[in-house]
Amino acid sequence: MEDNPLTLRQSNPLRPPDWRYQLALRLVQEARHLSRRHFDPATRAIAEQLGARGRNGPSAAGRVRVDADFNLAMQVHRTPPLRGVVEALILADQQPSSIAGYVGTSASAIAWYETAFFDVRDRLPAAAFIVHHVIVGTAAPRDSDPSAKVWKLAAYLGGARVLQELLGIQKVDGLEPLLASQRQQIRAALQQQLLTAASVLAANNPVAAAHLLKIVDGGKAKAHIELSLSNYEQNAQEMLESLHFWVGDRKPDDMSPLREFDQCAAELRASEQMRVAAGESLSHGEALKSMTLLPPRPKTSGG
Repeated sequence: MEDNPLTLRQSNPLRPPDWRYQLALRLVQEARHLSRRHFDPATRAIAEQLGARGRNGPSAAGRVRVDADFNLAMQVHRTPPLRGVVEALILADQQPSSIAGYVGTSASAIAWYETAFFDVRDRLPAAAFIVHHVIVGTAAPRDSDPSAKVWKLAAYLGGARVLQELLGIQKVDGLEPLLASQRQQIRAALQQQLLTAASVLAANNPVAAAHLLKIVDGGKAKAHIELSLSNYEQNAQEMLESLHFWVGDRKPDDMSPLREFDQCAAELRASEQMRVAAGESLSHGEALKSMTLLPPRPKTSGG
């Protein structure tokens, strides 16, 4: 809690995010009168709720019923991972109704939380203050989850979408994106199991451990390729893989209709290639096949 109560004022641009809660708690502990002149309505409401919850509050608190949404906001504050997500979404400038949908609370509970514990929305344009004071500076909670700082920084700089991707809570539209996400999770789990097995085998069978590590590296490379390609690029890749073209020796399983024209001196036009690939016969096909290249000239000892 701040030692200097003068810092706990709305007019102070460097006030801590939970300045209202700190001030309300001080008022309740000291059983001070909730003056309308000195304290804004939100601070008085928080003090009344704290008093109604049994904290030696001001006399008015006895006539105030505990708000269930305020209790829910207090529970969020005592749950560091959930608290980190809520604060990150506030830093992404999401509204209470949207945040409530992500974390499964009411919008009123999120509004209570923001008012009491994370009053930063009007200072979001001040990037230096938010990053160096609120996220990683003196105003950051000492007991917060270390990963919460990463969440908050990602949400503040990249928005809610970046945070959703980081947390793996992005909803997908349609079955195919969902299956792709499931495949990625299954692959990651299998890779982790293989790494564990490799570490166990390393002591007694280093050769087998090395083979397992190759499998893991190969899976990571494939996953990286899949994740880095757009839908258009994936379609193009599948089309290219279905074509019977290669460099080097002929594949033994080549059944392409175009194979008969591989040794031709004349090159088929694109339209002719499409017709041959579709199973059609060219009227001048036999003439093209007869136009073969001359064999390579043997090297001479002098040349």
